Amino acid sequence: PQDGEAAWSQDTWDAAQLRFGFELKNSGTTRTEGISDLRFTIKIGPYSKTYPILSQQGVTLPALNPGETRSYTAEVHLTLDELREFDTNGKILIYMEDYNLGNSNEEAYALDAYEGGTLLIVDDASKDNGENLQYYLVHAAPGENYFAVLQRLNKTIPVGSAGNLKKVLDISANESTIFSLAGLPVSENSAWFVQSEGISELQFLQKEAKRGSKVILTYSKDSDFDNYPDRAERIAGTNTNDLNSHPSPNMIAAFYTESVAVVPDNVTYEKTKPVFTIKPKVANAGNYDAYGAEIRMLAPNSEIEIIDGFSGGAVRIKPNENFVVNDTLAWKPHESGAKKLSAFAAQFCGDYGCSFVLPEGEIIYKAKLDGGNNQITFTVEASADNESWAIVLDKRRNDGGWNSPGEFTFDIPVYAKYVRLGDIRSNGAFGTTQFSLYRYEYGGKPISQLRPIFETLYNDPQGAHRFISELKIENSNASISEFSAEMKRGMELEIEADAKLEYGESTNVKIGFANPHIPIENGKLLVSYNSNATLKSFSQPLSFISGNTYANFNFDTNEFGPGIKGSEIAVLAVAFDSQGNAIAENIETIGIKADAIIIQPPANNTTAPSNNTTINPPSNNSTILPPQNNTTTSKPPVTFASSGNSGGGGSNSEPKCSTGYELKNGKCLLKTVEQLVRLDSNETKVSVSTTQNEKPRVEVAEVPQQQIKGNKITAYLPLIASNRGILGFAIVIILAAAYYLFTRKYDVKLEYAND
Repeated sequence: PQDGEAAWSQDTWDAAQLRFGFELKNSGTTRTEGISDLRFTIKIGPYSKTYPILSQQGVTLPALNPGETRSYTAEVHLTLDELREFDTNGKILIYMEDYNLGNSNEEAYALDAYEGGTLLIVDDASKDNGENLQYYLVHAAPGENYFAVLQRLNKTIPVGSAGNLKKVLDISANESTIFSLAGLPVSENSAWFVQSEGISELQFLQKEAKRGSKVILTYSKDSDFDNYPDRAERIAGTNTNDLNSHPSPNMIAAFYTESVAVVPDNVTYEKTKPVFTIKPKVANAGNYDAYGAEIRMLAPNSEIEIIDGFSGGAVRIKPNENFVVNDTLAWKPHESGAKKLSAFAAQFCGDYGCSFVLPEGEIIYKAKLDGGNNQITFTVEASADNESWAIVLDKRRNDGGWNSPGEFTFDIPVYAKYVRLGDIRSNGAFGTTQFSLYRYEYGGKPISQLRPIFETLYNDPQGAHRFISELKIENSNASISEFSAEMKRGMELEIEADAKLEYGESTNVKIGFANPHIPIENGKLLVSYNSNATLKSFSQPLSFISGNTYANFNFDTNEFGPGIKGSEIAVLAVAFDSQGNAIAENIETIGIKADAIIIQPPANNTTAPSNNTTINPPSNNSTILPPQNNTTTSKPPVTFASSGNSGGGGSNSEPKCSTGYELKNGKCLLKTVEQLVRLDSNETKVSVSTTQNEKPRVEVAEVPQQQIKGNKITAYLPLIASNRGILGFAIVIILAAAYYLFTRKYDVKLEYAND
């Protein structure tokens, strides 16, 4: 219809016709024999269709000469829903889906090109549906690395006209590092991630570019520094510029008993030790992946023996996903079982039978029935999950039954949460039967009171998290996503210590353990100090009460020797249960201050220029002093070997140039230095002139009575503060760099590159 007119359609599958045009151009240098099976994809919001439809032959077009262009039109039918989407949003996306290069050998040529090159797929993360992906097929010679391939791709070529020069793909890199790609730089909160085929110890740019291989380069930026990439936040609908607005996983864990193996101490099962095999089930009710998930089973005391206390470790749980972890956990009681001689559960049953529900499950070995002085027949069945039942007592017989009251021992003790009495028959009249159950106990406690602790650990972009779950389910089919509120905060271990120490000092290291759960008895706290090759460990038996537990360890720098000056000591603390299973861990560092550095005026009375001078890094084990008379000096290029052992005196011999300079005609001249340049193939590497004289340097000597404590950065501050020329020069450099970064522009990338 025309604008402003109404239109009617009674066919919801053919409500309108969409007509579009397309232009075909041969921009190559040779004639194409023909094109066949050309198809387009048309996207209207969530709707997508192919033209021509797959059941029909694709479009066939005649040959094209180099530079020749032809225009065509196509028509597709829209459904009523597609028409409504277009009428509402007014956006249609049409792109070429597939084509065939006819009956010529061009398909073989294209395949040969692919097998002789590397396919680079660049994802700039600007969109989330794949429409932003750029594909580059670049020739790779045998043995070439990816740095050489990227150099080839970085060419400037004419586009449309000879004067319209564009970069195929704008790249800034050196032989080991990519600094920017497609105008998107690597920075503190952004990076390019590489996925390439094959395993190699080399860095990506140094890896061999395998012919026929594929490389995916993906850009990731975190605008608000919350550790969640902007793309993930866009997909989740959170604010990319708000540190407190981000997606996150919401983990739930539950456990069910897969099996219980009753292990006898002797053939009569007088004493028994059941082995419980536990299966964990996990779910993620959040809107971001949880990864590295693992489940630990811990012993709160010596009443429990952990057989296998670890499950998972490389588990990734996506949002709205739930599954049973493949690994199993296993535990058993420490003590052998003892039969409890009195019943722990009893009730009256009619001739229709009755049942017990034992919420925590028990190891039962005997039943008692009291139905008066009658002979009765019956069965006792048991189940661990209320689905699979087994007859543990079958007292059905045809000769009149069993005398009541009577006690009946099972052939094998059984773990049960559900027990039922059935098939009751009597040779006399009675109204009710008292049904009683007997169980095993372990160290004076029923098995239901022996409970391991289940701790779940997982990671997200903001770090490691842990929580405690007591959620028990009957079997793998049970839903757990709705029980998020029942997950309890995990146990945590914190380390408090001085951040910096002088060598020779000692400090108190305070370890705090927060336990929001039941007490963990007979545990241990291990603290290790690690400095380079020196490792010292201290342990202390400790029970972790409900609440906070503290322990103190003395850290003495003298125990490590002076070699630790200027290094950092890693302090690792690990809490263990009574079985040696790790409960919680943490690590902190203590810095050991290095000896300071001293800079004095030059001993050879060389006067340094007052402006634009450079101070080379001072040697170790010295202290920087403020320069005298507010004059900044710099390091001279030449040193002289001294005769004798007096240190600063003696006669001078053949001059020797400092690092970065070379001796020419009796003078120290700055060496030719290759500068980092962009990868443009039409650019040449720049060298620094060799005619520049080396700047004078400052001799370094120790002056212990005037030491300035602190690190190298703080030691330079007096030098900068005392010379406004250096300070002003530094500010100019920073402003120039900032202007360059914020004003730098990049060209539009194209899709193909030729060698």
